[in-house]
Amino acid sequence: MDNRGLNVGQSDVTSDYWQGDEAKWQIAFGAGTLHVEEAARDESTQLMQSQASLPIRDPQTGAVIGAITVGLNLDAL
Repeated sequence: MDNRGLNVGQSDVTSDYWQGDEAKWQIAFGAGTLHVEEAARDESTQLMQSQASLPIRDPQTGAVIGAITVGLNLDAL
């Protein structure tokens, strides 16, 4: 996600291209910290999953320039 919460890349088609209204972006980008969501059934995929989100920082300045979210499919474990 970029500095506005818009998706800039994804591994699968998504039904929601703007993440700026979600805690995963607000915490990872806005607060610059790790955010791990509690396990829940995803409405769009019907999979039990959790998501971990991390800030992406400029390597020279340390400024947060985006965020990445990785979904963990708990049904596959």
